[in-house]
Amino acid sequence: MQEERGGTMELWKSCIGFIGAGRVGFTLGRYLKENGLSISGYYSRNLAHAKEAAQFTDSRYYMDLRELIKNSTLSLPEILL
Repeated sequence: MQEERGGTMELWKSCIGFIGAGRVGFTLGRYLKENGLSISGYYSRNLAHAKEAAQFTDSRYYMDLRELIKNSTLSLPEILL
């Protein structure tokens, strides 16, 4: 089955954490959640944004970046998206 998806099976098994909860992180998290991927949560310098994105994706918000990374198999910094 992994070969059928072009080697992306590992992504589907990932628990994704977002560093940044701006428009891009929020929207991508919503899209991935709606398409069956697991979201561990959000870390942001703006705690209100992290809380809102976490609530919307039924995940959690983190006040400590290291904790987000520890609880995620893949961490996506919003700046690179």
